[in-house]
Amino acid sequence: MCGGGFQYKKSASPAKRSCPPVSPGCRQTLLVKSGDYCQLLADENNLTLQEFYALNPSIDTNNCPNLILGCSYCVKGPGPDPNGCPPTTDPTCTSWYTVNAGEWCLGVASGHGISLSDFYAWNPSIHNWNCDNMLAGCAYCVAKNNVDGCPTIHPTCPGVNTKVLPGQICWGLVNGDPTRLTKFYQLNPSVDSSDCRNLLAGCTYCVPN
Repeated sequence: MCGGGFQYKKSASPAKRSCPPVSPGCRQTLLVKSGDYCQLLADENNLTLQEFYALNPSIDTNNCPNLILGCSYCVKGPGPDPNGCPPTTDPTCTSWYTVNAGEWCLGVASGHGISLSDFYAWNPSIHNWNCDNMLAGCAYCVAKNNVDGCPTIHPTCPGVNTKVLPGQICWGLVNGDPTRLTKFYQLNPSVDSSDCRNLLAGCTYCVPN
């Protein structure tokens, strides 16, 4: 839904300062991508512009000039989730996956290149003895950064674990092969598949054969 009043499409700016804190009790956040602006984020999450501003009081309501690229903002306020989903507000999680009917924990973990123990640790709402309460339609964490700021390395990489050098991009890592690029994003869910903007120099990623 659109919020009242006209708003220019002022896109988010790259972070030049620390990200604002997420509102206490927020049940769902999103990571701002290149080209995002407040009205777009509100529309995509069925909010009015005023509701989006209310959930994110750090944003200047005068045309949204201080939305920060790469920062997380709230799109679902406090209160019980009507579907019973656990909150998706962990600021250390870099990728969330919405579960389909019939999926199980082991399959979700394997499909995102993480161990089952990590999947349970990152999603404490799930019963880690039989996965009997993972809910279809709910989002769960499938990627986190390590203490050094790097994403978790794929435990059974079907290729070569490669440390990224300054200036390297995803396209170059796979020698311009579009099929391998698609696989690269699947094996490294922390990397933004729209533009590879958050590939980190000095970190190790699984580069498929």
